[in-house]
Amino acid sequence: MGKAFNIDDFYTNMKETFKVFGRLILEHNYQRNNLTISWPNYQSGITKDIYYVKEYEELIKIRQFSFLLIDRSIVQIYYEFNNDELTKYKLAFYPYPVLTVEDLS
Repeated sequence: MGKAFNIDDFYTNMKETFKVFGRLILEHNYQRNNLTISWPNYQSGITKDIYYVKEYEELIKIRQFSFLLIDRSIVQIYYEFNNDELTKYKLAFYPYPVLTVEDLS
């Protein structure tokens, strides 16, 4: 059986990710708060009945991301632990919105 990872391991990996890929990351916005790793003022869920561009803009505006990449895409990383057990997680990627011909008409 392999080694179980705890919250310290995950947080160390987040910091290492920024060190290794720092040239691709405009900004990092993650924190550890007791048994959770996320971004400040974490809000769960996806907005319903809204265009992707608006959702993306809102996520940037209220800083709901772990990493903002140089192409303006965002990465959300959320981990919640109960002692040394990972109980919840969210890994999401939001590419920078690109308007299509259909969007313009």
